Amino acid sequence: ARHELGDRVQYQVSMQLEQLPPEQFQHVQEDLALEGARKGLVYQCRTPHRFGISPLSVVIATALPAGLSTAAYHTFPDEWTIIKTQSLIEWSE
Repeated sequence: ARHELGDRVQYQVSMQLEQLPPEQFQHVQEDLALEGARKGLVYQCRTPHRFGISPLSVVIATALPAGLSTAAYHTFPDEWTIIKTQSLIEWSE
């Protein structure tokens, strides 16, 4: 989706839902946790299962010369699903 706020600000957002095989899901979740720890914010939810995989949220924001880019990832281990959201805010002077 795209929306223009006046003449100088543009907002774009895209979303994707992805279901993965269990082995691939676990690998992607580990990669997201590492990348989030290096570049952004990470929140690991508690799982009711002692040995289960915990849901994870990662948000990475990047400043641009004339804008801001954010990427958010939310994992749902019970469904082997990842929701990805990317937002871009651009402005002109």
